[in-house]
Amino acid sequence: MEVIVIEIPPGRDVVEYLINFAQSQQAGITVLSGSGLVSDVTILLPITRAISFPVEGPFNMISLSETYVNPNIGQASPSLLSIASSHSYFSISVSNNDNGKVFGGIVEGKIMAAGTVKITAALIKNPKFHRLDNIVGSPAR
Repeated sequence: MEVIVIEIPPGRDVVEYLINFAQSQQAGITVLSGSGLVSDVTILLPITRAISFPVEGPFNMISLSETYVNPNIGQASPSLLSIASSHSYFSISVSNNDNGKVFGGIVEGKIMAAGTVKITAALIKNPKFHRLDNIVGSPAR
């Protein structure tokens, strides 16, 4: 695992940039934090995950977290990779500059950088996948 800082220039899609970067490094990536000015974010409400709403900024990104499992690395069964990929998502919190309201949720789609966005992340080059039911001492099913 390698901890890195990434600067994403204005006008770029933060989600696409991070996934492309991880793929170019043949690694998975976990975003530990993110900050900067963003716009054009579509957010799923965290409780229902069914209702989404687009927001147009600019907004101050307060936090960003995510884990992307690159399906082209590591040694895992296809079933484990499909589970990991289906649980890869970006979670964001933003603040409105006008009135200071804070809101967030799960990102559905793009996050456009309206200014330079700084990301602290961990690259994971050789992940190991484990099934919990195969751990010694686990009750048999």
